[in-house]
Amino acid sequence: MRRTTYFSNRTNPLLRAVRFPFTLSNRGGAMLPPNSSYTIETWFKLNAWTNAPSVFGGTHSETHQKLFLGSSFQFHITNNGTDMGVLGFESFNGGSIETLAIVPVQQWVHLCLTYDATNLQGTIHLNNALVGQGSFSAPQQQFTGLDLGHIGSNRSVSNMNGQMDETRIWPYVRSAEQNAASWQRPNYLLPDLPQAAAAWGYEDPIPSNPGSWTGFTDASGHGQFLMSSTNQYEGSQPVSTVPFQAPAAWNPTRLGSTLAAWYAPDSAILSPDNRVIQWRDKTGQHGDSELRNDVQAPLLLNGSIHYTANRYSGLHHTIDIPSSQLALPQPFSIVVRARIDGNEAAPGATDYLFDGYNNSRTLITNNGSGANDEQFYFGVESGSMYPVNISRSTWQGQWHTYALVVNGLNSTSYLDGNLIATSDIGQSGLNGLRFGARFSNEHGLNGELPEAIICNEALDAAQILQIHAYLALKYS
Repeated sequence: MRRTTYFSNRTNPLLRAVRFPFTLSNRGGAMLPPNSSYTIETWFKLNAWTNAPSVFGGTHSETHQKLFLGSSFQFHITNNGTDMGVLGFESFNGGSIETLAIVPVQQWVHLCLTYDATNLQGTIHLNNALVGQGSFSAPQQQFTGLDLGHIGSNRSVSNMNGQMDETRIWPYVRSAEQNAASWQRPNYLLPDLPQAAAAWGYEDPIPSNPGSWTGFTDASGHGQFLMSSTNQYEGSQPVSTVPFQAPAAWNPTRLGSTLAAWYAPDSAILSPDNRVIQWRDKTGQHGDSELRNDVQAPLLLNGSIHYTANRYSGLHHTIDIPSSQLALPQPFSIVVRARIDGNEAAPGATDYLFDGYNNSRTLITNNGSGANDEQFYFGVESGSMYPVNISRSTWQGQWHTYALVVNGLNSTSYLDGNLIATSDIGQSGLNGLRFGARFSNEHGLNGELPEAIICNEALDAAQILQIHAYLALKYS
């Protein structure tokens, strides 16, 4: 598989960052109870893929730069061979997470590592993209502190060659939305910072004689001071003058040429009574919807597009993009954010989020009364994706991100960034698109669908999760 380099786009400078080589250690006592789940995140910038020279003049020939060393794990960057610059994670109790992510040099990147003690699962996110996940054969040991920058007391090897800032340890697995919030703005602005087990911003005043210094203050308020392993600085002055930069918020334009069309509330053209008479493609390269001037156009209300359906009359609020405006061969992907309210007026009725003309490419839920009232159907009528049983209380009246990747034998569907189904759904392309009902004007949507992203490639799981994080921050 192809290895991928993940670049950041940080622009707003903060005060300073800690520079390695030297060690910061907080291994004096238990930071988390035994068998705890956790999330570790930090911003860091590599100077080079090779290790830094030893502070004490010893060897630095190990094949990894150590970013973190815990009592039961290590997180490292490979510094030689064909895996140069690749992130890796190892649990000393059995198991590892391999990635294809290459960390760029001279670029600030955001790292997020999660460990779920319940199901022994771990994930690695780099710049809000899922780059690795894996299972472990045994629980990790007690979390008794953390070394940052190289490997514990052996200060002659494995020095990190770079800088680090805004390090956080959370006593639970952070959600995709929470991880996205950490990536999209400086962590010290997060309202849930007191929930952290420990947090260091490295902004404390530096005494002229650090020999008796108590260490970097724990911004979470839990008193976890971060010291060097010898209670003083090692090596040269470790405070960098290179500015730390916060990221600009992610939006679909970051998809580049993959983005075929993008519809959002700010591209809606309204009638005097706030009905959406046209939905324009924000990219300007593909499909503006057809013009509408009747009462069956959806309303733009409180910054979101609202759809309603009259089950008995067959009249629905819809937005149509004709095939002359939006026609794509396979592979392609459609991601929408929606809230499905459902309508019990007609038992067995179905809410269509979108429908591709001719091929009826759909992502639907059957929400009527009866045997199928808790089934989602992801797929197309020219092929098949089998229904998935999801409790009505999980979806009805709640916001979710729905995604369909149409790619022949490898077509997939996702709910909130999680893979739901994989199937062969044929080879036909996309020939127009209707939001809010089928093209046969059946099965209208009752709810909201404010944003849709269409791509001319088969998005992978990391891209789907990134789009979900973006949409979930806007609509919830």
